[in-house]
Amino acid sequence: MAPEQGAPGEIGELGPWSDVWGLGATLYHAIAGQTPFRRGSSGDGEASLDERFPQLTEPVRPWPARVPEELGHAMLACLRRDAAERPTAAELASAMQPLVAALPEKLVLGRQGKR
Repeated sequence: MAPEQGAPGEIGELGPWSDVWGLGATLYHAIAGQTPFRRGSSGDGEASLDERFPQLTEPVRPWPARVPEELGHAMLACLRRDAAERPTAAELASAMQPLVAALPEKLVLGRQGKR
């Protein structure tokens, strides 16, 4: 959940920048195999916002493995706490285009074997 969703009104308004944050968090999880922030405590009402939503105060976890520099920068830019510092969806797409273009032309997924 984007920081502005965890602390509505305190951090900022919701908008397309919140979706960019969500996309960045999802891609970080897919690439790293872990969430970009530790799991917060349950929303039982007793816990503070910082305990429930670590993304409000904690930095993004370091990458657990080597990630191409351009990809790492793009994902971390999406996860900036300040929504005004995040890329737009168009800027993110432009940053990702050279990475996608560098992929092999024929990408084979899954197992190969008996048919």
